Amino acid sequence: MFYLNEESGSYIHHSEFALQTEMINDFGFDISLFWDHTHEPAAFDDGTRPQKDDYKTMIAIGYSY
Repeated sequence: MFYLNEESGSYIHHSEFALQTEMINDFGFDISLFWDHTHEPAAFDDGTRPQKDDYKTMIAIGYSY
């Protein structure tokens, strides 16, 4: 959690949930889910505000040699 000034959104949460595993021999598989939340997002120039929550997913396959 980050505390910010009022113009920047008061505070921001960042959470990450990850699952990492080795599949076969030297191959690995990772999946991560991210959640970012801004309590009071700053308004755009036209006065509208962006959504408070942002979600992302990352999937990776790796090889070690």
